[in-house]
Parts: sequence; structure tokens; C-alpha cells
Amino acid sequence: IITGVRKDNTAIVWDGRTGEKLWTLQGHRSEVFSLVLAADGSRIVTGSYGKSAIVWDGRTGEKLRTLQGRNDFTVIAAITADGSRIVTSSDDETAIVWDGSTGEKLYTLDGHADSVIELAVTPDGSRILTGSFDKTVIVWDGRTAEKLRTLEGHSSWINSMGMTPDGSKIVTNSIDDKAVILRDGQTGENLRVLE
Repeated sequence: IITGVRKDNTAIVWDGRTGEKLWTLQGHRSEVFSLVLAADGSRIVTGSYGKSAIVWDGRTGEKLRTLQGRNDFTVIAAITADGSRIVTSSDDETAIVWDGSTGEKLYTLDGHADSVIELAVTPDGSRILTGSFDKTVIVWDGRTAEKLRTLEGHSSWINSMGMTPDGSKIVTNSIDDKAVILRDGQTGENLRVLE
């Protein structure tokens, strides 16, 4: 399944083999900014400027629930491989961890000094990364919401990041400082800087 984001407050789901349009996901009141698909295909999450994220059934396109609780617009979302945990970030300097089945708010990740604009999560949900306009990445324990470490080293905002499925390596990128940093996922130590 391939999903496409549109500026008319919707997202479209396509059949990846045939190119056939399967569904139009409607329900947001403002532009759909991001979307993620659980690795098992069970859930789609869309985030918008409308202070909410919507969880959809990845096999039928049915709207399952709306995740609300933001103080500002929802920037981006991440999801575990099985859809059991969803993370949304916001312009209010926080991220929220939700129960993917019930939509219950589990934790608020609060530790940045500016908007949280990037997220990454290990497939099993054991580690969460939040990247911010404050030039840092925070590594969180995905099960307890404990802040494990703050990663520094960029001279500008974090525009992309990721980690290996087991969380052993982390990579962060900033367009403005033109650097990619490879880090040890357990210690946060910088292993290599690519410029």
C-alpha cells in the first residue's frame, strides 16, 4: 500500500502493485502534514495542523479514532511495527505517546526548548527519538517515558533522523549545518560525522 499526502485535508491510499486508488481518508479540518503506516499494515496515522492525529484501519480505510490533547498543531507521527504505540509531536515542545488500540494518552515527553519536529521509534517501541528546532535529539525509554539522554552536536535544527531496528545506532541530520552524525544508540557517543 502506498499512501499520499494532499493539501485538501485528505490523504489517499493506493494499491502499491496496481496503482489503483483504494480510499480517500477524510476527517481532518486542516492540511494533512504527515502520515505513517504500521509495518504490519494494520494502522495508518495522519497528522495535521488541526491539533489532532487520526488513526485509520490500514486494511479498510475506516476511521478508528482521533487523538486529541495537543496545545498546538500536530507536526508529525510515528508508530510501532504492530501499531500498539503511536507517538505524535507538536509545536508546543512536547510529544505524546498513545495506546494504539484504545487511543488513551499514556505519556507526555517534555524536555525540549522548542518545537518537536521529528520522531523515530524502534519497531518494538522500546526507544523513542524526538528531534527539535532546539538543535537536540532526546532519547526516551518508550515503555516508561524516562529521558535517557540528550544528543547534541548540530548547530541548527534537526530535520531528519532514524535508528536501526534494535536501537544500536542513531543517525541525525541538519540541513542548515550540512552534517549527518552517526551515534552509538546506547551511549549517545558520536561515531562519525559526515559533512
